[in-house]
Amino acid sequence: MEQAKLPQPYALRMELIRSKGYSDLEVISFIERGNGEELKSHVDPELNWGDFLEYARENFRKLKTAILEGYQFNFITAGGIQNLLRIRFSLQLEQDYRFDGVTFEGLRLKSQDYQLLRSLVPEHWSFFDVRRDESAGDIGFGIKLQSGN
Repeated sequence: MEQAKLPQPYALRMELIRSKGYSDLEVISFIERGNGEELKSHVDPELNWGDFLEYARENFRKLKTAILEGYQFNFITAGGIQNLLRIRFSLQLEQDYRFDGVTFEGLRLKSQDYQLLRSLVPEHWSFFDVRRDESAGDIGFGIKLQSGN
């Protein structure tokens, strides 16, 4: 079965809920309850959760599958990758990696997190200069937008 594919804004909102330490089942419960005020008080008071909750109502089964079995962004921008790196992997621009407007360089993740990132990011982005550091147990790499052929 193919992985669920989620739009960038909704996948990032889901990752934001996860980043607060909630289990998969707790994330699903938040979504099932559909209470924007609850999400504001438990996750982020600055965000308007209305569009996410509307998407969740219309696509609950897909979101649940994505949470429990994994997913991929159907499309992600450079800004979306920056947000994903910050939200899911706690990586900060300039502190943990460089971005020149086209290419992300100097990224390092544990092997398991690297594999997760590869599975989340669609194929219009390529991972390059992949280097395994066996002693540290991590992987160094870059990400760039695929050029059209």
